[in-house]
Parts: sequence; C-alpha cells; structure tokens
Amino acid sequence: MNTIEVEFQFGRECRSALLQSEDFLTFDSLIRLAEHTFPSCKHPFTAFMYVDDDRDEVTVSSELEMGPLRNFYF
Repeated sequence: MNTIEVEFQFGRECRSALLQSEDFLTFDSLIRLAEHTFPSCKHPFTAFMYVDDDRDEVTVSSELEMGPLRNFYF
C-alpha cells in the first residue's frame, strides 16, 4: 500500500492531505479529500487542476479524465 501526499491550493492557501492508498486515486476520492481539506469552503468542488510534466495546467472534471493523471504519477 502506497500513501500519496496531495497538495491542494485554494486561492493563496496551500494545504497537504494524504490518500491512504493509490487505489483511492479516483476523481470522487480527490474531490472528497479537497472538501475535507477545506471544510470552510461554501462552494462545492466540481473539478481540480494539476500541473503535468510540461508545466501545463490540466483540469480534471470527471473520472474519464483521470487516466493522464494516473500515468503522470505512476
């Protein structure tokens, strides 16, 4: 079992959180983790962004778009 550290940035605030297993690297689990990491946020999280190898910002808004993110990390 591999633990994955995820860094979230919301505005200027950055926080880290842990995924307890790479099996949890799904769209829904990352959205729930973001909601748990920023509980005071009143707006629902519906997507997230990450920076890939080329320093491009990639938006993920569904499970269908998770493949490149998994390939990036694994």
